[in-house]
Amino acid sequence: PPRSTLFPYTTLFRSVYSVAYNLEIWDPVLFARYCRGKNNVQGRGHWLKALELAAGSGNRTAKLLLRVDRVTAVDTSPGVLAVNQAKNGTERVEYVTADVFNWTPPQRYNAVFFSFWISRVPSARWEAFWDLVCRALAPGGTVMFCDNAHPECAQRNGPADWPVADPLRTSNCADGGERRQRQLRDGSTHTITKRYWSPQELEADVANLGWEVTIHDTSFAFIYGHGSHQSPLPEIQT
Repeated sequence: PPRSTLFPYTTLFRSVYSVAYNLEIWDPVLFARYCRGKNNVQGRGHWLKALELAAGSGNRTAKLLLRVDRVTAVDTSPGVLAVNQAKNGTERVEYVTADVFNWTPPQRYNAVFFSFWISRVPSARWEAFWDLVCRALAPGGTVMFCDNAHPECAQRNGPADWPVADPLRTSNCADGGERRQRQLRDGSTHTITKRYWSPQELEADVANLGWEVTIHDTSFAFIYGHGSHQSPLPEIQT
């Protein structure tokens, strides 16, 4: 294919998603065969209720609504939730403005989902975050997530002109570990938490917390995973 930054976007949104969606709806056999990653993560089952943590502006919320009856979307920013609401409405989505780290789930959900968030959880809050997910998940429920792949994976496997690859490769660690500097388009510099994981490292880490999770990476850009907790789930405190 032409090595153009425009090519991946036109291919992804006009072709790949369209084909995957139609296979998903009309031909489950071909969908499972040719869209294995998506099939493994979301399957064809229809969950009743889903919780989306760090829901953001609603792009993934819209995808969840293809599979669930209702979504509870939690985010710390009322501004981005307003954008989410403008996209997805209120009939099937409940919007909760709250700090994910200090929020208590009021009920259990058949699925818990978060995208581009697992890398933003600092190590000091790692176990507490997964405890929250455990408390929010109904027995037999599924946790699902996706995030950026490790920069080394992008550098090793990605195209040289991939527009996101260079800042991922060259991001500076502010403290030699999980705090990194990001420069916005207006020139301002901000320090954020960004912890990159390989699928093997993340699987092993969450296994120590009682989770059985299967994690894969795409050709170079992303990781995605799904799984469940292996011990009896704790009671929700009301």
